[in-house]
Amino acid sequence: MPVELVDIVLLLAAAQGLFLAILILHRHRTVYANRFLGALILGYSLVLLHLFLDEIEFSFNHPILPFIALGLVFIVAPFHYLYSQYLMENRHRFFRRDGWHLLPLGLYYVIGSLVFIIFKSKMIHIARSDHENKIHAFYLSFNWIVILYSAFYIIFTLKLLSDYRKRIRDMFSSIEKIRLDWLKNITVMMASALSVFMIENILYLAGIDLSNQFTLSSTLIAVYIYALGYQGLFKSEIFHHPQYEKPIQEMVKMHVSTESKKYGKSGLSSEKARRIEKELVHLMDYEKPFLNSDLTLNQLADLLKVTPHNLSEVINTRLQQNFFDFINTYRVEQVKADLKNPDKIHLKVLAIAFDAGFNSKTAFNTIFKKITGKTPSQYRRAHL
Repeated sequence: MPVELVDIVLLLAAAQGLFLAILILHRHRTVYANRFLGALILGYSLVLLHLFLDEIEFSFNHPILPFIALGLVFIVAPFHYLYSQYLMENRHRFFRRDGWHLLPLGLYYVIGSLVFIIFKSKMIHIARSDHENKIHAFYLSFNWIVILYSAFYIIFTLKLLSDYRKRIRDMFSSIEKIRLDWLKNITVMMASALSVFMIENILYLAGIDLSNQFTLSSTLIAVYIYALGYQGLFKSEIFHHPQYEKPIQEMVKMHVSTESKKYGKSGLSSEKARRIEKELVHLMDYEKPFLNSDLTLNQLADLLKVTPHNLSEVINTRLQQNFFDFINTYRVEQVKADLKNPDKIHLKVLAIAFDAGFNSKTAFNTIFKKITGKTPSQYRRAHL
């Protein structure tokens, strides 16, 4: 069969994915989560290679190939989930309890191998039906299993990201670089591709082939995987930086401790909590540690000579704030004082913000307006 343009595109995409997977697994494996990312892209590249072989009718005489390639779809959603979890918890080794995520893949190959051996002629017929411009009922049923299976992991990945975005506010005073907005957006992209795939399947059952046997959803999934690969390649290394690595690990420990031992049972007496609060306010007013743009809960706890868990409890229960809001409230007050100071009229607003501990223009503008109800420029004009 002559090679067409679509065949060349599939082959190039498979080669690109293979190169990206090798690059991630070989040169960027210091971030342990990247191993899941590399394995995910490698698996998808093998699927693309299978589609290429299918287009040139190589798999027509090798029906075992579609069976093997189909199983690889069971690693996309769970590996996306595991990549997200290991990245946001900064794990450095594989936890055996996470092995159950590979159970569906193992069951597919074990049970599928037995079915393929026992019903070999029937499976060959099913595999070859794809070359007759029609989709066998077996593949349609399999599609719905993949949809439900993937939806389960997408929901839990989004929940993970939501919980993570809340927890980092209890540990960091500046979160722009570790918010993982890019990962949330790519997860939503995955959900969108899965939704399109579901719509295509519903329409196909109604006799409407929306995009020539799921071409649209296949394209969206390809965009999602390569976006995840390249974004992860360039943005995940920040978690290996000492500035974030240890605090994130401490954050995970503190979260586990808080889940198992609520504040009410923490052992922190009211008298000790009042003392910590008094010392904290004094420290903030006179030593101004918030001017350090990278200030973390651990660092502030060290200055007060208390545990991060006890300090977090005081800030959350007695001051009714998380660490992020608590520190940035002081920074905004510092900015407000400087904006009203006639001696600093020559300074730009952004310079004043950076002097007060902010390290991002976007974050500063957002936080300042949230607290004061005005933009920094409006506030300065109103008070000078």
